[in-house]
Amino acid sequence: MNPANNDELFNEYKSLEGNLVADEDLVDKNEVFYTYDENYEDISEIENNNNNEPLFELDFNTLTKVKQFTQQNTSDEEDENITSDTESNFSESESNEEHNEIITQLKNKQELSQCVIIDIFKGKIQRCNSTTNLRRLWQMVGMWQIDEEEIKKKHFSIKNLGVCYTHFMFDQNKLHITNLKQTKNYTESIIHCRRCLFCNKNKFFFSRGKNCIHHSYIVMGKNIQVPCIGQKKCGALQEYHPLVISTESSKYARYICMVCYEKKGGYVYQRVGRGVKEDPNCDNMSHHENDIKEILEAIGHWILNIATCEKSMWQKKVLIHLVRVITQLNQEKSNNTSDILIPLADTKTEISSLFIILIILALMKFNYNLDKKLNPKNLTPKNFFEFGEALAHSTILAKNELKLHKKSLESPISIEEYNASFPLCLVQFYNGLLETLYKTKKKIID
Repeated sequence: MNPANNDELFNEYKSLEGNLVADEDLVDKNEVFYTYDENYEDISEIENNNNNEPLFELDFNTLTKVKQFTQQNTSDEEDENITSDTESNFSESESNEEHNEIITQLKNKQELSQCVIIDIFKGKIQRCNSTTNLRRLWQMVGMWQIDEEEIKKKHFSIKNLGVCYTHFMFDQNKLHITNLKQTKNYTESIIHCRRCLFCNKNKFFFSRGKNCIHHSYIVMGKNIQVPCIGQKKCGALQEYHPLVISTESSKYARYICMVCYEKKGGYVYQRVGRGVKEDPNCDNMSHHENDIKEILEAIGHWILNIATCEKSMWQKKVLIHLVRVITQLNQEKSNNTSDILIPLADTKTEISSLFIILIILALMKFNYNLDKKLNPKNLTPKNFFEFGEALAHSTILAKNELKLHKKSLESPISIEEYNASFPLCLVQFYNGLLETLYKTKKKIID
């Protein structure tokens, strides 16, 4: 947008104020609407290419029309009520604009992008890409993960990023409380580039303001941010005193992407259509039946990881606390064995979710992978000998299966039939070995 035209429109906007309340603080023309990691190299390059120009410009034409509409609605009121009525009607006119105005094209003839929101579609976490009744992304209220490629394509300019009507309405009316939008101006909208706490990959997030004040938590003294859609019903991240407390702060926040949220024990909310009898969503902790077993397993691997490290002082501290816990549990069992038999549902003790425990372990620099539980750094030659023994015993146990497929093994019709005739333990072993070697070699070549 031409700076001269900006000044003209700004003067026209100011002339509309008259006796109305001033909104000078509505716009900071020097504000840049994104934040990023220090190590993220692409952003600084884009800033240099743009000669440090702001990546966000206010659409003064739209604001002028809004003010004209507001002035018409308040012209018949008494002078002493002008200020309060103007503020009220401004909110209403803004709401009407967001509900009714379909922004299909910008002033510079650049169309809004397809919906950039990352959500679950057809059972997969991916970009929405809808083009239905697009709004500008800054009209959203909460914190959302957004598509990385589109942001780079639009040179980190928030004004060119679109959001579909469905996500806009869900965010405003279902995901957040009424009037939350009025607590923060849309000019406070920010695009964050942050490394995910678990996968350590740069991900992009949008928020109105620095964070969503209703979906932010502090875990073990560290600020944790998860997209609001993951907290609609699932209780994976909630207050658990004293480890987890709610907060309105965003200072030194760690972000978690949608994929890692689900991998580490959370459940992203899925919007269901009419006629669906069974709600697939997690209701508080309804989908967390196996959390206790998986938490104990994760802590067990954490202890094994400590056992193989070279920090003897740290090992001693952990061991001292573990011995105390074991001693206390043994004493309680000896004093009253019947206490151990009390069902968990009848006790008042709250159990933390698997997701919270994995966050705590990650903050302690131990990233436990639920799918790949063996850490090659901690394995010794003796471990591999034991793996060989275990594989041999599994193959011996499968001898009946080998006899059954003897003909297919001796004279297979196809490679698929030959592969299917082998015991599954051998197939999985060689698949893991060969696929990993192939992927590693391909990565080096590429």
